[in-house]
Amino acid sequence: MATNGVIAYGTTLAGGTTGAVGEVISCQGGGRAANFATFLSCSSTNSAAEKKPTTIDEGEYTFEVYYDPTAAGVYNRLNTNYLAKTVETWTLTFPGAANTWVCSGFISSLGQPSFGGPDDGITVSLTITFSGPATYTDRA
Repeated sequence: MATNGVIAYGTTLAGGTTGAVGEVISCQGGGRAANFATFLSCSSTNSAAEKKPTTIDEGEYTFEVYYDPTAAGVYNRLNTNYLAKTVETWTLTFPGAANTWVCSGFISSLGQPSFGGPDDGITVSLTITFSGPATYTDRA
């Protein structure tokens, strides 16, 4: 049986205000989480707490991208929106037709350009914290 797995090559990231980020090297999701309330009173019939889901936290994603030092480059746009605390719609598009993760969010961390040695490309790390519900669309 053939796999339905998808390689990462071709993954893109874009913000509604920032625009295309381009040259994504890696992406690490922090994970979504359901928050919950715990119920247990002195008159409970046993000591096992009952838990009920309350709200959803869409989490955050951390990306490693190549540094673009041009005046109109992506780092300038990322930095401007980071400093302005801009909340925008972010779209992470995976390879394949209409395979996306879309959520409102803001840049909560923006690293300085860095590299490991003279033969390495200069990279920047950024973290986007999501706010509100996310929409994931599978490819057809």
